[in-house]
Amino acid sequence: MRADRDPLISQIRRFNPASLVVHMTDGESRPVAISPRKNRWEQLLALLSSLPWERVECIGRDASLVGVVDNPDAGNDDQEDEQLDDRKYFAALIRDVHREAVKETANQYNAQMGAFRELTASVLGVVKLQQDTHRHAMQVQAQAAAAKALAGAAGDDDDDGSNELMKLFGMMQMMKAGPIPRPPTSPTPATPPPQPPRESVRKPDVPSSGANGVPKAAVA
Repeated sequence: MRADRDPLISQIRRFNPASLVVHMTDGESRPVAISPRKNRWEQLLALLSSLPWERVECIGRDASLVGVVDNPDAGNDDQEDEQLDDRKYFAALIRDVHREAVKETANQYNAQMGAFRELTASVLGVVKLQQDTHRHAMQVQAQAAAAKALAGAAGDDDDDGSNELMKLFGMMQMMKAGPIPRPPTSPTPATPPPQPPRESVRKPDVPSSGANGVPKAAVA
C-alpha cells in the first residue's frame, strides 16, 4: 500500500503542515521537518513507525498549530506490559505451588517406602524364624527316628539298653536346645532386724481366799 493512502499519513496531509512535533510516550518531544521530496510521506511513515509516539502536532507555515493527530495504539503498550506482569506473577505462583506439591509428594513417598522397608524386614525375619524352627523340628524328628531304629536293632529283649539310649538322646537334645527359661522369681523378703529380748514382768502373788473370803494362811 502506498504511504499517501495510509490513514495516519492521510490525517497529517489533511492539515498540510510545514513541520511536525512528535511527542513520545516517555514525555519527550521531537521536531520533524517535512521534506519537499516526492517520497517525503514514505519517509515520515517509516519514522513514525520506528518511534513510540503518542501525539503528533502539525505546525503550519506561520509556526501556528494547525492540527493534532493522536496515536490510538499509544496505551496498548502499557496494557500489554501490565498483562505481561500479571502473566509472570501467575506463572511464578503456579511454579511455587507446583514445587511445594512435588516436595510434599516426595516426603510422603519416602515415608511410605521407609514403612514398607521396615514391614518387609519384619516379614522376612518371621519367615526365617519359621524356617529355622521347621528345620530344627525336622532334625529332631530324624534323630528320634534314627534312635528308635537303633533301639529296635538292639533287640526286643534288651529293654534296659533301649531306655538308656533314649534317655541319652533326650539329654543331648536338651543340651542343644539350651537352658529352659524359667519364670522370674519374686524377690526374697528382707529379714527384719533382731529385736532385743523383752524382760518378763512377774505378777505379784495374790493369796487365795477361803470359803468366807478370808485369805488362807500361808503354809509354814
